[in-house]
Amino acid sequence: MLIRRLIISIIILGNLFVAIQPTVSAQQTLGNGSSTNTYVVNESSSLHVTHIGEVSVSNLPRVSHPASGGMFVIPFHPKDPVSYAADKNHTEVVQSTTSFAKITAAPSTSAKITAAPSTFTQASSSPASITAYPQFDGINEGQSSCGCTPPDVQVAAGTSYVVEMVNTEEEIWTKTGTLVSSISLSSFFGTGTDSISDPRILFDSLSGRWFASMLDITTNSVVIAISNTADPTAIWTLYSINFGNCADQPYIGLSDDKFVISGNDFGLGCNSPFQGAEYIVINKSSLLSGSPLTSSDYKFFGPNIGEFAVRPVQNLSSNSTLFMVSDDGTSSTNLYFYKIVGSTPNVSIQKITLQINPINNPLNALQKGTTVPLDTGDNRIEDAVWFKQRLWLTLNDGCTPSGDLQSRACVRLTELNTTTSSVLQDFDIAKPNFYFFYPSLSIDSNSALNVVFANSSANNYPSIMFTAQTLSDPANSVEPLQILKTGTAAVTFLSSQTGGIARYGDYFGSGVDPSNPAHVWMAGEYGSTASLWATHIGNTNAIPVANAGLNQTVTSGSTVTLNGIASSDSDGDPLSYSWTQVAGPAVTLSNPNSSTPSFVAPTVTSSTILTFKLVVSDGIVGSNPSTVSVTVNPPTCGVSLSQTTITYGTVKPGTTPVNATNNPTNLSNTGSTTSTLTVSAGNWTGVGSTVFILVNETAFATSPITSSVIPTHLNLNGNPVTILSNFVGMSTIQTYWQLIPKLFHTTTGTLTQSMTFATSC
Repeated sequence: MLIRRLIISIIILGNLFVAIQPTVSAQQTLGNGSSTNTYVVNESSSLHVTHIGEVSVSNLPRVSHPASGGMFVIPFHPKDPVSYAADKNHTEVVQSTTSFAKITAAPSTSAKITAAPSTFTQASSSPASITAYPQFDGINEGQSSCGCTPPDVQVAAGTSYVVEMVNTEEEIWTKTGTLVSSISLSSFFGTGTDSISDPRILFDSLSGRWFASMLDITTNSVVIAISNTADPTAIWTLYSINFGNCADQPYIGLSDDKFVISGNDFGLGCNSPFQGAEYIVINKSSLLSGSPLTSSDYKFFGPNIGEFAVRPVQNLSSNSTLFMVSDDGTSSTNLYFYKIVGSTPNVSIQKITLQINPINNPLNALQKGTTVPLDTGDNRIEDAVWFKQRLWLTLNDGCTPSGDLQSRACVRLTELNTTTSSVLQDFDIAKPNFYFFYPSLSIDSNSALNVVFANSSANNYPSIMFTAQTLSDPANSVEPLQILKTGTAAVTFLSSQTGGIARYGDYFGSGVDPSNPAHVWMAGEYGSTASLWATHIGNTNAIPVANAGLNQTVTSGSTVTLNGIASSDSDGDPLSYSWTQVAGPAVTLSNPNSSTPSFVAPTVTSSTILTFKLVVSDGIVGSNPSTVSVTVNPPTCGVSLSQTTITYGTVKPGTTPVNATNNPTNLSNTGSTTSTLTVSAGNWTGVGSTVFILVNETAFATSPITSSVIPTHLNLNGNPVTILSNFVGMSTIQTYWQLIPKLFHTTTGTLTQSMTFATSC
């Protein structure tokens, strides 16, 4: 049940209501537009916690999902019904007077996302880095024994199972989507025929236990359940917390040593005016022990009429401080940040006021196929989690997307640094013509934010969307939005009982998978033709990234090894590899399903490019392809001559040197492939010499050489000498080296050369 805006700021003292008093005489300015108070409270003796006992899920009767009987709308309880109605009616007037004739078909999900109030962009134009698998349908209206709307959707994952709670039903699934158990929450919480609502569930990886809660409207209490082990199908221990009032929409959160449950107090079965926000801090280890609690194990705070919808935070990494957040459900710029420190019963709470962008109540959402709008709720905080000094929270906001004509329902995301008590990011997810609402979020082990929320438009049925912000994404941006489940029908269930507005929400759920904390499970409501409302469950999964390695240049006949070892998966899932050739002369890859397949470069007569594609998979989804090019050049053939010492003159190998002249001289070396030639030294000037080398075309090959021979590495006294290459066809099988020196008297030196005779084959 939703309780709307906070307007009243006075403190009401009643039989069970104790005002929170500041312990300091003045506020302490913190900077960054924030202020802080430390509060204490006297506990009322009529508020207590009762140990109910244990319940074995395996012994509970299974729900056979008969057709539900009388159908009804879960009551809606704003704090100030008159102010809330005026606020919503104002947005309805804006909606009805805006020309929708200009609105065309909804943009595709790949269109650029815009937002207000802060600059919000899509993280990149590249494909999204996450997907959702496995996914499966959860509880729907046809399976609900209460016959009520809207569905309050909650989901959490443990080491082996996924648990969904919706209104008065619970289903337990394997992580592949096989239904294990379906039970009534009245049986599970032991509430009998009492009126119950607003289930919550989470899995605490730090203790390896499940925590759940349910509002019992009949008894003005909240029942909490703690599993005795990590198995949700086994035994749980139950406690009943007497709030003294109807604690509407209770929230739960925990740290290393504390468990907190909060609620918005209304009297007379949630049918009287708002009494204030109330929360209780309980010793976590005492709950885990399963024993009855004593007064030293817990401490009540409130109810305080000046607070509303105070949301405890789930710590996803180790920390004894338990955080809470609230925006008071009002249209303002204040965000209230709470730190609960100490051990029960001597805990203290520090409350810090931070400034954020203005928040507003969201416009009710249009949907395809009907004039009945969807109730998008108010702007209270919908979800909040903490991981490694970062606290993310989310809520419904009213904003005007960039390029739009009017206000829409938007998803606000705000990140806090809990060490410095400062705001790091604060922006809306919004899109022209679209409505986004009822967000839930979690943070995976890679510190990536994962968000799920509802969406609809005049051209789209109510559906479920999700997105993420990874550490590599810019601030105030998210990955491309993706559809988790596409709606197939409008949701109009019992709208005639609520002034022609269809109740939706009241909240979605999400939770990290402790077996693979890089994955987040999420669930929400969508429009289904199979039932009056339906829910869907999915698991986020990072899309692996293929890396086919660097481009290569090789010679015909070479063995080439491709290298995909740099491919990655941010979830840490093991990868499989699939290589295929997409261009160039066909070759055979050895082991194309390995990270480093190889092949023999084909014979080519000119430079040729071969292209290969790599796709990797984490066993859930394949990557986008990565390609690599291999350039194959013709082979290099010929004979290498060893380093040759030439003393200037004309001799045959091994003969006595002869003094040189300036005339061209021939040196013949018959039938040899490697020659050491000696010519007597003379007096030369400088090193800028030119040497012509003529080589018989059949000298060093079994078939005629068809292109010129290129000698290299000619030096005089260690200095390079310019070489001009010239080819002269000879008819005899001899090698002729014709040296034409242009060196003159001044320097005595030794001319050394190391030549490679290279040619195409």
